[in-house]
Amino acid sequence: MKKVNEKSAPKSEEQKMTNVEALQLYADLKLLNDLTGFAFVMAVADTAERIEKEQKVLEKIKEFSDEFKVYQEETRNLNDEFSYKDESGKAKLIAEVVDGQQMQYYDLDKSKAKERKAALVKLNKKHKALIDLQTEKQEKYMEAMAESSTVEKIEIAAKQMPKNISAIQVRIARKFIKIKD
Repeated sequence: MKKVNEKSAPKSEEQKMTNVEALQLYADLKLLNDLTGFAFVMAVADTAERIEKEQKVLEKIKEFSDEFKVYQEETRNLNDEFSYKDESGKAKLIAEVVDGQQMQYYDLDKSKAKERKAALVKLNKKHKALIDLQTEKQEKYMEAMAESSTVEKIEIAAKQMPKNISAIQVRIARKFIKIKD
């Protein structure tokens, strides 16, 4: 194996950020998709792959167990039972946008609210240990997302930067690219 001369190896710098910020950077990388230049595109791809790999590990923390998925299905069935029905007999869903996100929820029959609440309390008691475990997993995930992460800054020459890059795209690129003269 040939030894790499440390002086000739590209200098590496790290950008400190939380895992939440790294996830936001991952989402922001999509804003760079229309840019060209081999070195730049490789830097974007490498950064995306590194963040994706770390995020997959974090996502496993809060993953639902098969037993919890059964509980969720039982909860959906309960909501189906106590919802108004459409012409085909299926539970009616109400769709609305909340904080820019499309949401759907059951159109619950208010005349059956006491029955539904009693059934839900019974279901939650039956699955208390699962609910507690999932809550604990969610808390661990939130703690992990607040922890520090590092993104390696990739050094590329200024002439290898895209010519048509916008100010917003530069702000994103600065988080993972170090320009060398």
